[in-house]
Amino acid sequence: MYVECFTNNGKPYLRLVQSVRVTNKSEHKVPQKQVVANIGPLDCFDDGPPDYVARLKKSFKAGFPLIPSLEPYCASGKTAETYHLSINEGSPDCFGHPKLFSHVLLERILEELGLNTFFSSYKGFTKIQYDVYGFAKPIIFGMLLNPASKSATVRQNGDYFEYYPASCPFVRW
Repeated sequence: MYVECFTNNGKPYLRLVQSVRVTNKSEHKVPQKQVVANIGPLDCFDDGPPDYVARLKKSFKAGFPLIPSLEPYCASGKTAETYHLSINEGSPDCFGHPKLFSHVLLERILEELGLNTFFSSYKGFTKIQYDVYGFAKPIIFGMLLNPASKSATVRQNGDYFEYYPASCPFVRW
């Protein structure tokens, strides 16, 4: 829906219009304007500052119209999603594998730390041909999940969702 200014007998009026698709005579769907509400003459609502119609359209689109009678027609905000989680002890849903959680938690931590941009800028600066960030991710994940053993870190790289095989030159130690 949108606000439209039109003239009737030379006088500007405001109305609320929506676009609907109707079938024409040749069985094709075409857009057509449908008047939802006639607001009234423009001079009854104009508050003085310039570009009243543009400000009215912008405020209506934002959900806070300048004309109070338009508030019921404003698009309501996005409804909040509600999640209910119930996990019982001993349930198979109660634990997970690092492969399932590597992108959910650890990837976000790396992005917040700025490591993805750091590795990509390092790759561009040194003109390295391989994906430095892709190679570093499994190693960082392993060091975070099992900090006691460096060899176990390299062996568990296959446990993550994205994985670079041991044949890659960077992963061999």
